[in-house]
Amino acid sequence: MRQGALAFVGFGLLLTCWAAMIGRYGGPDEPAHVLRAHAVAHGDLLGAPTAGLPPGYRTVTVPARIGTGDPACYRHDPTVTSTCAAGTDTGAVTVATAAGTNPPLYYALVGLPPRLFGYSDDPLAYRLSAVTLVSLVLALAVTRLRLRDERRLLGAALITPSCWFLWGVVNPNSLEIALVALAAAGIGRRRPLTPRDLWWISVPLAVAIAMRPIAVAWAVALLVVVELIAHRVMTRRHRIVVWAPPAVAVASVMAWNAWSGLVVDDTRTAEAGSLFDAGRESLGGLPRS
Repeated sequence: MRQGALAFVGFGLLLTCWAAMIGRYGGPDEPAHVLRAHAVAHGDLLGAPTAGLPPGYRTVTVPARIGTGDPACYRHDPTVTSTCAAGTDTGAVTVATAAGTNPPLYYALVGLPPRLFGYSDDPLAYRLSAVTLVSLVLALAVTRLRLRDERRLLGAALITPSCWFLWGVVNPNSLEIALVALAAAGIGRRRPLTPRDLWWISVPLAVAIAMRPIAVAWAVALLVVVELIAHRVMTRRHRIVVWAPPAVAVASVMAWNAWSGLVVDDTRTAEAGSLFDAGRESLGGLPRS
């Protein structure tokens, strides 16, 4: 318990520093995620269709303080500060969010605390809400690992700057990474896996899938590893514990997609070419020295 509490405070302090120092809406697609979090927390699960934009965009009404101000004003220009992206202080605006049809779980978790505490018009409040969630999950992962001090330091050193950055902003990727780390921590324990251990693996993966469906790739990979390392002791009960929560999460996502009318076609990205061409183009976009 003491170890988990210290880990929670430590991660919370570090990530709060990141959240406070990153420019307003400086995270990947952060404006869209904050707008979606506000809408979901206020009962608007889907918004309204938006004419002239791809189907994933939805129109929501939010306070002007979080719905105005364009972070493009300081991107890629080190001479311009993020203060240029400040929003209007009063009133409400109707805006489109690119995250409009995303599953609502993450946005409810992040959006409800700012609403409950009366800060639903403050972008930083959403970051702090997201940071608290990530810090809690990472603290649980540290507790589950039970590593010696030197191994904890090594593990912290292996966390890439991109992870720290994502953990400090509003983005479902951040909590997805933390949940997968929590699941992987359960696999890393040295004693034989018990049903209780398996719950600690399958439930975080299920939450990650329900929150961000692409996490099913991580889930399958980790659960296959579980099958490989524990196949000699795996019973029917074990496999139900391992596979049922992720399966329920997949079903929930499919139900949400059917209800929300998910459309995956996007003319902005439609190009002719093979899978090889797509891979070559992706690799060609990697930074070079």
